[in-house]
Amino acid sequence: RVDLTAPKTEACPLNGKMFTKGEKQIWEDRRPLTVMVENHADARPQSGLSKADVIYEAVAEGGITRFLAIYYCGAAAEDFIIGPVRSARTYYLDFASEYGDYPLYAHVGGANKPGASDALGQIGDYGWLAKGNDMNQFSLGFPTFWRDYERLDRPAAPEHTMYTTADKLYEVAHQRG
Repeated sequence: RVDLTAPKTEACPLNGKMFTKGEKQIWEDRRPLTVMVENHADARPQSGLSKADVIYEAVAEGGITRFLAIYYCGAAAEDFIIGPVRSARTYYLDFASEYGDYPLYAHVGGANKPGASDALGQIGDYGWLAKGNDMNQFSLGFPTFWRDYERLDRPAAPEHTMYTTADKLYEVAHQRG
């Protein structure tokens, strides 16, 4: 791990926050990690949002928003839990595509109906399947993703229980090259 007490002299290119040289060396060897995070009242409090460098919020359906958390600099030196992770939507893919041609995109399935809302088809259209940056829970499974039914200390529907960590996602990316 990196010495987090070292001077913070390096500006994150996404938000200007200052980090150590050791942290910069880590993020320079990685692609940005983007993760779909739920914002339904039954899923709160979310995990990992405070580590994101940038967060987008938009309505997913039924007036409920979701977040697209962008991790790059803040995820360099320490692991943390992220979630609840939710499904892909086309407009979040557009947000993610702002972070280079092949950002890592973590999600749990997604809209796949033919037409303008076909998020899973859009992932293929962007070339993200071939470049290994589609991190769909349905293809990765456990231990990269897991369900935590106990975290909320109250009954929770399954869609509010999927979690991962930054390190587990970056480990998959490393294995994929």
